[in-house]
Amino acid sequence: MASIIIRDALLTDVETCQAIEKDAAKRFLSSDITEIKAVADDDLLPPEILINSIQNEVCFIAEIDQKPVGFIALTSYTNSWYIEEISVVEHAQSQGVGNGLLSYIKMLAEIKRIASINLITFRDVEWNQPYYTKKGYVSMAEERLSEQFLALWQQDNQHFAPKLRVCMQLKIDVNKF
Repeated sequence: MASIIIRDALLTDVETCQAIEKDAAKRFLSSDITEIKAVADDDLLPPEILINSIQNEVCFIAEIDQKPVGFIALTSYTNSWYIEEISVVEHAQSQGVGNGLLSYIKMLAEIKRIASINLITFRDVEWNQPYYTKKGYVSMAEERLSEQFLALWQQDNQHFAPKLRVCMQLKIDVNKF
């Protein structure tokens, strides 16, 4: 297995991230649910969110043999991070790229004393909620969401039926280091 290198994303990587996301989204075509299948055709993460993530130094590229194969883009809040997008190209899936990106941001969160990492994902898609659950993320009831996370949830509900989606959180041990 080739080594995975994770590096900070640069502003010149915006198009690369979009190409990775578009390729990764093809995986959703296998769903029987029309709304989930449509993810493959939906718009990509807006460039301004990627640019903001890069400028705030919370966007990372995973490379194999010096070729970008995955990325993760976060938004920073006062004491938490929100995963805007994590994508891995189809040919590099199931090779540890996603695991590497998640482990990397968890380690950074521990070092920077970020209390939690949050995301919104599909409930019943194998590489979504079940995957994050295995990584230690916990489903959050709507009434337990922070004001910021609740606003993101409500925004997400404008695009997807709430029954298809779930808010998840990974608590970080801020006293580890």
